[in-house]
Amino acid sequence: MRRPLRRASLALAWTLVWGASWAQPAASWAASGAERSVPQARAAVARGPVQIDGRLSEPAWRHVRRYGGFVERKPRLRATPRDNTWFSVIYDGSFLYIGVFCADAKPALIRARTTARDSFAVFSDDAISIKIDADHDRRTTAGFVLNPAGARLDYRGINERQMRREFDTRWFGASARVPGGWSAEFRIPWASLGVDPADPPPVMGLNLSRDHAHRNATYDWALMPPPFRPISASLYGRLTGFESLPGLPRQATPTEGEQGPDDAAWNAVPWVLSGGRVEPNASGKQQLAWTVNAGADANFRLGSKLRAQLTVNTDFAQVNVDDQVVNLGRFSLFMPEKREFFLRDVEVFTFGRAEQAQLFHSRRIGLNSGRPIPILLGFKSVAQVGDHLRFGVLDVVTRPLDATADNVALPWTNHSVARAQWQFDDGSNVGVMWTHRQSLQLQGDHNTVLGLDGAFRGAGTPLLVEAFALVGRNGGRIGGATADVGAVAATDPDAGKTRAGAAVDVSWRGLLVRPTLAYSWFDDGFRSDLGFFRRVGVHTGAADLIVEPRIGRYDLEKLTLKGWANGVAAATDGALLDTGAGGRADLYWNSGYHVGLLADQTRVTVRDPFTVGRSTAIDTGVYHHTRIGGGVATPWVRAAGASAWLYLRDYFGGSMLQGSGSLVLRPGGYFRLEAGWSVSRVTFSDDRPSFTAVVINGRAAVGFSPDLNLDMFVGWNRLTEQVPVNMRLRWTWRPNSDVFIVWQGIFGSDQSEFQSVVAKWTWSLP
Repeated sequence: MRRPLRRASLALAWTLVWGASWAQPAASWAASGAERSVPQARAAVARGPVQIDGRLSEPAWRHVRRYGGFVERKPRLRATPRDNTWFSVIYDGSFLYIGVFCADAKPALIRARTTARDSFAVFSDDAISIKIDADHDRRTTAGFVLNPAGARLDYRGINERQMRREFDTRWFGASARVPGGWSAEFRIPWASLGVDPADPPPVMGLNLSRDHAHRNATYDWALMPPPFRPISASLYGRLTGFESLPGLPRQATPTEGEQGPDDAAWNAVPWVLSGGRVEPNASGKQQLAWTVNAGADANFRLGSKLRAQLTVNTDFAQVNVDDQVVNLGRFSLFMPEKREFFLRDVEVFTFGRAEQAQLFHSRRIGLNSGRPIPILLGFKSVAQVGDHLRFGVLDVVTRPLDATADNVALPWTNHSVARAQWQFDDGSNVGVMWTHRQSLQLQGDHNTVLGLDGAFRGAGTPLLVEAFALVGRNGGRIGGATADVGAVAATDPDAGKTRAGAAVDVSWRGLLVRPTLAYSWFDDGFRSDLGFFRRVGVHTGAADLIVEPRIGRYDLEKLTLKGWANGVAAATDGALLDTGAGGRADLYWNSGYHVGLLADQTRVTVRDPFTVGRSTAIDTGVYHHTRIGGGVATPWVRAAGASAWLYLRDYFGGSMLQGSGSLVLRPGGYFRLEAGWSVSRVTFSDDRPSFTAVVINGRAAVGFSPDLNLDMFVGWNRLTEQVPVNMRLRWTWRPNSDVFIVWQGIFGSDQSEFQSVVAKWTWSLP
């Protein structure tokens, strides 16, 4: 494969030179996105009630200031949009209201193909996104989205990177098609923003973004230029005007059919669940087990800036199942958190490199290899002290889990997390986090880690520096190492020893040129039972450079060129283990088409043998891998979109042909079909067996209305010969109150087959 790599490298080098020729015309806008005026808006007191119907027809909207001046983010960066957008902000003692009008010279082309709740598909329609940084920490976003069909999405933005749609909070919204375009109204309770009306913040961060589907365009009130993400709170505008909020009367006339103000000092959501599960017993015969269960979640506002959350006998029956995946590498795969209790206030408990080296990953609580572990009790509290200091504590007790053929038994266990963070006015921060897992049955089975972290993201500069350091200590035993929790657990060879680690990332978030340097080190034997660390016992260094000239000709939007190099050395003796270098080029059209090419080469040292496929062994040794490939994607704003990528690479003494792709069909406003697939054909020249790994994940969403949705999932994993299926009907019968009917099953050729149907009813009080 050396000759194909040289050809690919020459092609990539030519592309880099060609792309650089476009950089000079771009010099006028190649400065940092921070070099701009910050837009300002002032909220006004609502003069009368507001009916949330999307029409902006109430007197309260008629005599308040309108704010416009939206700027195009894509495809023509900093251009003036062809169609205007304006908004107004008002408030009363219970709610923040935002009304938006989206002009459209071609109203017949306004697109609203989804009514599904909490679906990212809304961004492929015409949509309005409200982004609020209520604490003005320049890192955190509470996001609220509406499309012209009334589809709603709320999400949490964390550290300007992660966008978690599993975040659910109470708010109200409606949209309407009106002459000359469409309009939307948002009504957001102060409690949903974590704001005490008696002590409002003097300034909030605010941004509005409009997705204009038939142009494949996005407009911002406060521009989010690349490489800043749409949730980059450090670039938001400022919202002021809340001096009159303390003591302001509550809104006395809520919209018909909606609940009253959500400003109570507490909120409880009791739930009742009933259902049955059919699965093979020890003799292989199908056996029915019927279950009835109940529990509750509660939220408390204990002070001006102190709130708490309690969960009792927690159940997550309604949570979406994970996609099927195949791990063909040496290290664990990261699976995201989807459970609401752990996602609320998740930004407070974020520490480390996302999906690579996280001190706290909540999936380590209540799950064992994807198998649910019963949670008896969970408590979480978050507090703000003054304008800069924030605290968070979390404690969860899980009940014992019996052993099965594939899982060891787990005892009663307590999981504790504490977090403190000082936030500077420019968005920088320093903090400390402590995690502790303690078996309540096995003496000496515990793990404690203490971490310090900080970030510099000063306003007015594209420089971003993030760093953290860790020290951990283990007890003398490793919990769950035996099938009998009463037996003596395995001895931990690192018992009583202190293990450490550290990492630093430095990046320049320029519009044209973006270099990044990263380094990390983790001791051999470092363990974090409540965290996720893809690899320990190594020093890792990496550097990459992105050059992204914006073309603006021939219907081309931009060219993204990326080159990288990395190395890994053993933490104990410094021996060089892995190296790698490569490059990638991606070309984007204004219409949304995208093509990409990639080539890289790596040297990998396997010190511990492992198994892939069903039983194919990868022995110790040094392996040289070359990879070339590319792909294409069509616009996602149309009724049908697709992508396909193909790679050819070396694979631990053999070769691998990898293909992956996705397909999205949105024939109308009530139905969406999404499918993703990956195929990996691995062949070896020696006597090791070749194999083919195939994974298919299909999801369908039927939105009967914004409050009644059916979500369906089916997957197929060829290696495990399993087909998981999940169907969930969700009816939101009142704010924060739902009825779920969930059917799921796993079909295959082994004892893991089962089917279950459960009905879960939640009721928000008061």
